[in-house]
Amino acid sequence: MRIQEFIIFSKKERSIIYALSLILILIYAYNSFIVPKQKIKQNTISLNEILIKNEIPEAEIKKIIKQSTEISQKKKTYEKNNKPKIILSEFDPNTSDSLHLISLGFHRFTVSNIIRYR
Repeated sequence: MRIQEFIIFSKKERSIIYALSLILILIYAYNSFIVPKQKIKQNTISLNEILIKNEIPEAEIKKIIKQSTEISQKKKTYEKNNKPKIILSEFDPNTSDSLHLISLGFHRFTVSNIIRYR
């Protein structure tokens, strides 16, 4: 037996397959061509443009921009320096206390659930 003998569609089934294929092609075309153009049309305004529109003097503009860059740099260094130190080791959850589980990196909620489960 050949595979083609099992893949036989009636005229009505073929028309439904063509209609569904056309719908899928239209949805793909819409998502590929029309939606990206709509996203480009959205206007993004920078901090500098907002300050200029509000008629703020240039000295103030430079000061505000400098402060915003300093804040973003402080945020990056804070995130980099404040990562929790996790020491990996073998443990038995049935005998470990809460301090040991927290030092392994478990969240407090998870630790309380483990202790309650015991």
